Amino acid sequence: MDDIEKRLLIHEHVIRIPGMRRHVLCQFGDTHITTWDGLSTPEEKKRAEKGSANWIETRKMFADLHGEPCGPYQMRDHMEILDDLFTVAGKADMVAMVGDMMDAVTPADLRAMEKRLEMLEVPYVIACGNHEKKGTVPEGLRFSIVNRKVQTAEDDELRMICLDNADRSVSGDQLSVLRDSFKDHKKTVVVFHVPFVTEGNREEMEKAGEYFWFNYPGCPVENLELLKIIRENRNDIAMVLAGHLHFMNDSKIVDGVMQYVSSQGITGYMNRFVIGEG
Repeated sequence: MDDIEKRLLIHEHVIRIPGMRRHVLCQFGDTHITTWDGLSTPEEKKRAEKGSANWIETRKMFADLHGEPCGPYQMRDHMEILDDLFTVAGKADMVAMVGDMMDAVTPADLRAMEKRLEMLEVPYVIACGNHEKKGTVPEGLRFSIVNRKVQTAEDDELRMICLDNADRSVSGDQLSVLRDSFKDHKKTVVVFHVPFVTEGNREEMEKAGEYFWFNYPGCPVENLELLKIIRENRNDIAMVLAGHLHFMNDSKIVDGVMQYVSSQGITGYMNRFVIGEG
């Protein structure tokens, strides 16, 4: 383990899939960057400084609430942590960013994220988070893929499909694309921002509150249909990835399919998966 990895909270997972060569996939999100640069106006800089200061306390609050580490490495400048996350992710074969990469989507935040995405030479998806609100990300940027209702990134053996469920809903069109993607039986990683409540995580999710649930009581029927599609295509799904919670949460959706919710990237949390025969 190098010095950069020692500064992060990397959780390792092995997903054994016979006949598939070894793939490494990194998952992180909820980095909530609030930055400024030489092009920022005084007002933009002031707002970013305030937002950054607020997240110093907020990241500690979430960590303390859920019993996760919050030492000197986790309380560093959040842009240093972001750089470390991207450095490690750049060594993987695929990257899934699970939303809320920015806190308010300012021009400086976009410039900072574009700079890092330019250096990422592997396939990636970026789930739209509830902080990447509709209409706030201009088109023509690498980061503007968050505006797509469905994203796909793949190689010859493994596919990532990312759905925008940031407003705790999905459309029939999104479900149709997902359902059709399983026709070729390619192993798939399903990615979105807001996670499911499962039998294995219900107690923790009830403590967190319905704001963090995708299949909340009274949710649209499409939300439950997404869960049904995942269950019906379990043999073609490697795993499901989500964020939003700000605490680590791994639970079984159905036999053979786990949902991995990464904790807050603003403290340096990352899931790293080895997928395939090892």
